[in-house]
Amino acid sequence: MSRPPLAFMRLKRLFDEGAELTLDEIAMRLDISERHVRRVVQALVEHGTPVMHRRRGKRRVYFVPEAQRETTLQQISLTEEEVLALTVAVEAARATLAATPLGAPLEHAFSKLIRELAPNVYSFSLEDLPSHWHFGSSGITPVDTDIFQTLSRAIEERRTVLIDYHTASNNVLSRNRRIDPLMFGMPGGSWLVVAWCHRRRAIRDFAIAGIRAIRPTNSFFSPPDGFDPALYFRDRFGSLAGEVLTVRLLVEADRAPYFERK
Repeated sequence: MSRPPLAFMRLKRLFDEGAELTLDEIAMRLDISERHVRRVVQALVEHGTPVMHRRRGKRRVYFVPEAQRETTLQQISLTEEEVLALTVAVEAARATLAATPLGAPLEHAFSKLIRELAPNVYSFSLEDLPSHWHFGSSGITPVDTDIFQTLSRAIEERRTVLIDYHTASNNVLSRNRRIDPLMFGMPGGSWLVVAWCHRRRAIRDFAIAGIRAIRPTNSFFSPPDGFDPALYFRDRFGSLAGEVLTVRLLVEADRAPYFERK
């Protein structure tokens, strides 16, 4: 569908704005027949719009889940330096987010941006920029999508969660560990969540790769007094500058997961 029909575009906009409508309500809004509405809804689904439905009493309402709605940005003007900075920032984010559920949406969003910027003329090539900047490789351990998204919502809502957590250093699995997720971090290339641990009565780092299961609770929390996300990682031991050496370690098989996360 190179040029979507007007009804297609209008219904998609309604869904993206959060509308939840029955077939007859859509027909009234678009001034088309219910039979035509069914064809338009089917066309949206075939072109990738996740149209869902649920019951409202005896009637079926159609909608697009909030997380899948698209936002249409008003046209903005960017200077060449702003375009360069934004493009380089995306390259940096790729290295960080590739192992997370945010990697694919970032790629899709950037592709849309490039399509909009392509007709303009710059002193640099948008296509060649990835070969001009290097920000390291992404985390070596993939992040479980459901666990990552549940943690993300818990951080946003300040909701306490229960986790089953595998501590790689001593190969122990602790169940129903109650934590208050405060922030994400990726020091050294491994994703972790910083959280208040109710068992230890202290702030602890939990490797997301070590979380085997997660369950939200109905309890909410406030961050500990004095906790400053901007300062939390400041004094951590980091990479040393100088000559890079390759070191091969021989470790016991049951200790390997600990080293893989580091």
